[in-house]
Amino acid sequence: TVIYANVDVNEKTIINTVKGNIYLDALEQADETEEVTHTTQTEYIKDVKVTKTWEHGANIYERPTQIIVRLKNPAKPKETIDGCEATLSNDNNWTHTFTKLPKYDENGNEIQYIVEEEAVDGESLDYYKRK
Repeated sequence: TVIYANVDVNEKTIINTVKGNIYLDALEQADETEEVTHTTQTEYIKDVKVTKTWEHGANIYERPTQIIVRLKNPAKPKETIDGCEATLSNDNNWTHTFTKLPKYDENGNEIQYIVEEEAVDGESLDYYKRK
């Protein structure tokens, strides 16, 4: 078992160095090992960019002044992730980026986040892009 402590998530690699003796259980023999360096990818975080696009294109008179989007983990689709709610409007070009999110779940699978938009009268909720 290898445990990493105090890992800087901004670093891209971890270097492991293993050196020592291997003892074979059945034979009680020692076998000298050589030094092996292994580089492991450690991109543990990711960003999710959300951009609202409009069904009626450039007709700004049919748009609300703002919308609210929430980011959710598919493992808990009914819960908004803490701190992951944003208001999109013309002021931010209808775009927001949620940053420094966990990239992998506890099983090592990449998380495919869910973006949920608060309902707006007369609008379909299917017109956003996730980049």
